[in-house]
Amino acid sequence: MVRIKRDRSNHITIVDQDLIRDSRLSWKARGIFTYLWSQSESWEFNEVEVAKHSTDGRDSLRTGLKELEDAGYLDRKRERDSKGRVGSSKWVLHEKPMWKNRTLDKSMQDNGTQRSHQKKITSREDNIKGSNSQAEPDDIAQIRKDVVDYLNRKLGTQYKPNASKNKTVINARLNEGYKLDDFKRVIDNKYNDWANDAKMAKYLRPETLFGSKFDGYLNEKSGRTPVQKKRVYW
Repeated sequence: MVRIKRDRSNHITIVDQDLIRDSRLSWKARGIFTYLWSQSESWEFNEVEVAKHSTDGRDSLRTGLKELEDAGYLDRKRERDSKGRVGSSKWVLHEKPMWKNRTLDKSMQDNGTQRSHQKKITSREDNIKGSNSQAEPDDIAQIRKDVVDYLNRKLGTQYKPNASKNKTVINARLNEGYKLDDFKRVIDNKYNDWANDAKMAKYLRPETLFGSKFDGYLNEKSGRTPVQKKRVYW
């Protein structure tokens, strides 16, 4: 057993803000310190026992303790007897880190830093909005509409040309240099292959047809007899 000692003068569980805002520590390490700090002076520290009171496990507990030790909040020493033989361990928790050159997270205290940080975030958001709001070339939007219209007529579906997934895969193929006729050929090839196959018919959708296998589908020679299309009235 290892007895844990806290170098403080009272028995009220109050955690110093330096530790709470010490950005060198993970949230896990801060939580471990708070749990240990709340124990009575007579409590005997045991890794196995402490690990039982959290879902993280013993290995996670050890890494958290190592963080506290490296940051100066935990001092672990091995005591020796009069003959120099290694004895029991002595652990001391420190309310303030032992090292002077610590780096603390002052963002919640320093309004100037907080405003600067918020300005950077706002700038990034504006850049993202600006890039997303750029007008799309009319020819790209028209081809995508023609592709989806052709697929809908073929399948009797109602896919939307500007739906996120549809837009992504179709635009990706257009950027690679494929033309409207290429999309129609892929639709025809896979329609003939899959329309009468109960297991494969569900893949007759934009994200599958126009995805990474597009070039392969385009250059396939369908071995099936073309499916007789049903007449669709609009």
